[in-house]
Amino acid sequence: GSVERLYENLPLVGGKLRETLAASRKQALLSHELASLSRSAPVTLDLEAFRRVEPDWVRLRGLWMEMEFTRLVKELPATQVAVSAEPVARLDGPAALADYLAKVPAGAPLAVDWVGDARPPVPRIDAVGLFHPAAGAAWFAGRPLLGERELIVHDAKPLLEAWLAAGTAPAVVQDTALAAYLLNPARATYKLDEVCMESFGECPPTLPAPPAEGRVVDDALGGVLGDRARWLVRYWKHAAADLDERELRRIYDEIERPLVPVLADMEQVGIRVEPGRLEAFAKELERNLDNLTREIHELAGEEFAIASPRQLAHILFEKLKLPALRRTKTGYSTDAAVLEELVGVHPVIQPVLDWRIYTKLRSTYVEALPSLIADDGRVHTTFHQAVASTGRLSSSDPNLQNIPIRTSPTCRASRPSSPPSSRARTSTRAPPARCSRSSRRRSPRCSARSPRARTTRSCTASPRSGSRRQPRSTRRKPSATSRPISPRIPASARSSTARWPRAASAATSPRCSAAAATCPTCARAIPSRATPPSGWP
Repeated sequence: GSVERLYENLPLVGGKLRETLAASRKQALLSHELASLSRSAPVTLDLEAFRRVEPDWVRLRGLWMEMEFTRLVKELPATQVAVSAEPVARLDGPAALADYLAKVPAGAPLAVDWVGDARPPVPRIDAVGLFHPAAGAAWFAGRPLLGERELIVHDAKPLLEAWLAAGTAPAVVQDTALAAYLLNPARATYKLDEVCMESFGECPPTLPAPPAEGRVVDDALGGVLGDRARWLVRYWKHAAADLDERELRRIYDEIERPLVPVLADMEQVGIRVEPGRLEAFAKELERNLDNLTREIHELAGEEFAIASPRQLAHILFEKLKLPALRRTKTGYSTDAAVLEELVGVHPVIQPVLDWRIYTKLRSTYVEALPSLIADDGRVHTTFHQAVASTGRLSSSDPNLQNIPIRTSPTCRASRPSSPPSSRARTSTRAPPARCSRSSRRRSPRCSARSPRARTTRSCTASPRSGSRRQPRSTRRKPSATSRPISPRIPASARSSTARWPRAASAATSPRCSAAAATCPTCARAIPSRATPPSGWP
């Protein structure tokens, strides 16, 4: 029906509704007129102009990347440039490679893209793509020896390791991945496709994923590699200009780039692991974990899963009535920061913290390291320059940089991976023949202004040659007032050493002594975590 038909049959409507409709007749008809579309109104617009068309993805991507709409950028379709129609020559053998290199002007950089397995100590190079404007694009199956000419490579460290294994290395390598990292250290990854898309709104052809039975090295793969080498030249010109504009070129030339061959040499040498010590330490860890588990259950009054945050929170905050310092969406928080504030409130807290340390050591290192030992008896970790946004180095497979060193057991965890001699010691100094020209003149990593200077000095300092660190006795110690107690813990809940005399019983405890004055392994002073810190009542 319609509004007009409604009012024609108004007597048929009963009750209060008929009275309301009758009183609002004028307003109802006006509202109906205002809501109706007039098809006789003059329209001067071209309706074809409103037809949906595909947007300009390149401009849209550039706008969204400028506005940092990262989630929307990921939803855009990939704007990938097809493989160039220019031919990519296949270089069969060293003679063809030598003829190609002869066309490259002396001192001119050569762009190199590669595909293979990047794992140290000797990465596998399946094929490389080469490009220089004077020589054109080409590709070579296997690992080419390019002499000491300057190269432009995206992620150059694996390629350097392969060349170092063959006894040769280029003089200078411009790493576009490091340049992209300096220009935007907040990125998660620095693939060539991604950084080109961010800079140009388009990206080079993507390398095909290797099948399960192995990668096939053919002309199709070589054509993609040669074309990606062209893109390396384009991106390096763009990145070098940005480095100069943002005054980052010195950091790149004096800190990041000279560090690449050093890390390549460190990965190739590796770190020796003594399986016998590791096995003995694993047995000791198991004994300590068993003793800690029994001690925790006795102090808690019942058995429970120590690794379960929910069960641990129930024991600490509901059964033992300890002060709950922080809550999460699922209940009380039992993270390390919370438990550290409760040390001394109840004797069960310190054993729980120790149990977590031992468990972390067992799962992350003692159980994982044996499977990562190579045939030469060493662990060849991978160091990353372009992962941490703060500029520090990181490592993986395995991660050797997050072993805590504050307690005796964690000091001992690093002993099985200690190099036995000065030759085996993994040094952050590369041999002079393998350093870049700039690092031969003066090591930029020794600069006090270097972001990596403090880390490098602390890693290379030897106790025999003297350390730059101040002696422990002369360093300034924080006062008691600089370690305030959390106000959320009432004074009545904080126990004294007399109430929980853990320091006195540490010598008879089945666990590793937490009250030792010095570490028996490295002779480093260990602050006792069993007794309350200075300033407690």
